[in-house]
Amino acid sequence: MQIYNIKIDENKKETTNHGVYEFPIQIYETFLEKNVLGFVNWHWHEEVQFCLVTNGRVDFYVSENKYTLDKGQGIFINSGYLHMAKPLEKESNSYICIDFNTKFISSFQGSIIKQKYVDPYIQSNQISSFVLKNDVNWQDSILDKIRKLNRLYYEKNDLYEFDIYITLISMWRDIISNIKINKEKNEVVKSSDENRLKVIFSYIHENYMNKINLEDIANTIHLNKSECCHLFKRNVKCTIFEYIQDYRINKSIDFLKNTNMSISEIAYENGFCTSSYYCEIFKKKTNMTPKEYRNLNKKV
Repeated sequence: MQIYNIKIDENKKETTNHGVYEFPIQIYETFLEKNVLGFVNWHWHEEVQFCLVTNGRVDFYVSENKYTLDKGQGIFINSGYLHMAKPLEKESNSYICIDFNTKFISSFQGSIIKQKYVDPYIQSNQISSFVLKNDVNWQDSILDKIRKLNRLYYEKNDLYEFDIYITLISMWRDIISNIKINKEKNEVVKSSDENRLKVIFSYIHENYMNKINLEDIANTIHLNKSECCHLFKRNVKCTIFEYIQDYRINKSIDFLKNTNMSISEIAYENGFCTSSYYCEIFKKKTNMTPKEYRNLNKKV
């Protein structure tokens, strides 16, 4: 099942449940054109993620890295890294996502498996992400296993949970057999840019319903306004103002779908100074008015 509007907290951490405690994995296909803004905006989560492009072409951004993937190619995104996905083509662009908590493959707390083969990789600042291509044998093997996991997850035949577990273990072995890290140089901390961005996101998410000043944002990371804007644009690939607009539009979606509030009330509740400006930005971003969107998606 596709997640159309990713829920995130004030720190930009995704709050969507990725499976359940007893079986901490979620597998789904994302069709970018069905997302509210046509792309998956910046977020992060504790789970590691494998993606496989099933149609079109997709740009994946992970921290400061950008990867353009064609149909049949994939990507691994490590735990805790900011990432987003945007389509390159106007037609259908989709990809399979596999998100799982590495506790699932760690045997038990304190085990050799966890200490030697899992934690050094998910805590490494040497591996934020890497591309999976068909012309590299071990990477092609992982791509095949992503397809297998997707099939197992939705067919749910006898022993499917066990088969998924075995397949994940095999995928992880492919990674640690072929991706080498210097464990002596391993650092748990992410880059200073990554940490500063999380602070900026946190401030925006706590204050999006109010007027936000650039100076206040810059002060949260102890930079001047120019340095703050440059940092954000360099990493997030849009301006702070553009990001705030997108975030406010995304937050307004729940109000349109799940409340009887007027368009004006929704606009003010989500930080827009006037309802006309809200409608203008909403149509610019989604190619429909808030009222049209509500009529198509209203739940109450």
